[in-house]
Amino acid sequence: MFKSLGNFFRQSVNSATRDVDYRKLTYSQCLRKLFEEARASELREIGGQSEVFKEMPKNYDGSVKVNDFIYALLNTKSFTLTRNEISNIVAMVVVPDGGPPKSAAEQTIDVEDLNRSYRAYLTYYDSIEQKIADLLEKFNIQVMRKIQDISDFEAFVASIESKSQESKIPVSDLKDLFDRNGIYVKDGLFDQLASFFDLDRNDQLYITSFCEYLRTPSMKNFNFLKVHPAVLVNLVASYVQNEVQVKPAAMQEIEAELGQPEALVAERLNALAFQRLLRKRGVTLTLWEVLTLFDHLNTSYEPRSFLEPQRYHLVPFTHFYRFVTGQDFEARLREEAIRREQRAREEEMRR
Repeated sequence: MFKSLGNFFRQSVNSATRDVDYRKLTYSQCLRKLFEEARASELREIGGQSEVFKEMPKNYDGSVKVNDFIYALLNTKSFTLTRNEISNIVAMVVVPDGGPPKSAAEQTIDVEDLNRSYRAYLTYYDSIEQKIADLLEKFNIQVMRKIQDISDFEAFVASIESKSQESKIPVSDLKDLFDRNGIYVKDGLFDQLASFFDLDRNDQLYITSFCEYLRTPSMKNFNFLKVHPAVLVNLVASYVQNEVQVKPAAMQEIEAELGQPEALVAERLNALAFQRLLRKRGVTLTLWEVLTLFDHLNTSYEPRSFLEPQRYHLVPFTHFYRFVTGQDFEARLREEAIRREQRAREEEMRR
């Protein structure tokens, strides 16, 4: 499982077989890469007793020191994570608890909490893997109906690859290749393909996994890192939104617990406190789900308000309120103030 000590100090590079995308080195993508490489290596657990961390010294609560965490990931064959990527993961999962800041030597990582997040990731992955497989199979069926000769089939796939640059091809060019070969595919299927593989939302499709699937229709070696992160993010956000919305009193209870409404305008929710708030309402989220949601809310409602990793660790209450209710919290307070003033004037007039 472990590599040589010399490999511990190496900076891993983009592997042609792993085909890892380094264009967007966000904290969440680094954590996602860890999870995806663990999944691709068929690791069902990455907790304290897993092959990754079982030899690392643990604290009484099962956590490991940050330096030991970094060593374990760099020295495990399953991962191609660089030192920078692991540092980004550490910055993301070492969540401030509201107490005095700790030095780097004192910081620890709860690997069991990380493992719970990994299991949640696998659940979300399973929910969309079949959708992607079904979509790719529809394309494969249409190609096989029209092109049955093996050499012609390989030439068609090669023509797609030749049109691509840096593993990307414009949607219009892909459609044109299908049309010129007499392969009819509905526009809706191309739209679905773009929803998964247009990584920059600029009508450029990542095409390597698509071509690999045409050659060998299997999801075994499918590179899930090349699926747009919004697919996962939207699933997490929808789950949280639905879980809170089906509990009518949840938002009122959260408001009451946090304090006076006027103070909530400036309130920022800490990730750990947010977990506890929702757990009291019967909504249990892993740390990864919370951090993913916070990133989504901050970048959606106020893109420039937080820099990494703060955008994962803190979110304004007003953003969460708007996300759940669809209403502006400050506007609600202004309307309530106006109604109070109107009632006061009416009572004054009656006197």
